[in-house]
Amino acid sequence: MIHLNGNKLCSIDCETTGLDPYKHDIWQICVLPLGFDLKPDKDHVPFDVELKPRNIENREPGAINKAKFNHLVLNGMDYEIAADLFMDWYEKLGLGFKKRIVPLAHNWPFDREFIIEWLGRPTFEYCLDPRYRDTMAIGAFLNDVCDNKAEMITFPSISLRRLASNLEVEWDTSMAHEAQYDSFKTAEVYRRLLTNTTYIGE
Repeated sequence: MIHLNGNKLCSIDCETTGLDPYKHDIWQICVLPLGFDLKPDKDHVPFDVELKPRNIENREPGAINKAKFNHLVLNGMDYEIAADLFMDWYEKLGLGFKKRIVPLAHNWPFDREFIIEWLGRPTFEYCLDPRYRDTMAIGAFLNDVCDNKAEMITFPSISLRRLASNLEVEWDTSMAHEAQYDSFKTAEVYRRLLTNTTYIGE
């Protein structure tokens, strides 16, 4: 994407121990760099880590199972160490002066708040551009286009799984809700949305 002007589009997904960024934690995050073809950039490995939860007492059972949670408490990466490693990884992207990651996500406003809590706002704003792409928002927009034209809506559900299904993107339920898998699928859904203009009509 030439119009990104040296910024780097990356597909991002977080898995968290609950819904509240002020009482729950990221336990897994993947930042997947994309090339000009919107496929994973072979020149840069993803940043993909599992984190040790800080607020142990606040786990939501529906967000992460107890066995996985206990494993992370014992073996997950410390939040501060992970943040330092992220900065090292970010610098190795080799972006130019004042160039940043352009986030692509599914429900970015949710992930964004957790990442800010993890990195701190100054680091977050240093590394991540505010001009994000969001497949959930795109799905909602395309439904609004259909509604405005009095046509049947394109996406009965705008969950990532259902978008993938509607767009004929292969989906493995056993791998879903893993940050790397979801970041790959978000990129694939976005690429399919961009290349199939029939979804917005004439």
